Amino acid sequence: MKIFTTTTAEETEQLAAELLPAILNKKVVLLSGPLGSGKTTFVKGLAKALKVKKAVTSPTYAYVNAYALPVTRNEQPANQLFHFDLYRLPENTARFPELEEVLEEEDALIVVEWPERIPTFSCEAVVLKFEKQDVKHVISMLDS
Repeated sequence: MKIFTTTTAEETEQLAAELLPAILNKKVVLLSGPLGSGKTTFVKGLAKALKVKKAVTSPTYAYVNAYALPVTRNEQPANQLFHFDLYRLPENTARFPELEEVLEEEDALIVVEWPERIPTFSCEAVVLKFEKQDVKHVISMLDS
């Protein structure tokens, strides 16, 4: 397990950019942690590093936002970023077909906030646990 500490949104976004190569190797990243712990800020950093032009917002009510990635086949192993936020999903939901469908996409990078809402959900992924401690965020990258 690796542990990172950030104290500003900018540092959290920079950490996302630094972890991007590891994330692209798995193509799925799971973000767990309480409200306000930096998960969406981390996704904004990923999107910025991927040169997403559209503003990144939390898809809390829509469950998913999709962002087109610039077409640079030699450099980019994905052409779309899917950002799921399952916070409003009832706990212990057995399935979420929209997520299952996107997991089948070959050219997608998938980020899931609150993956624990689907206890049966499992896939090979980079797993990050977020904690808020006073004025800092502690982000743990678990071995996946």
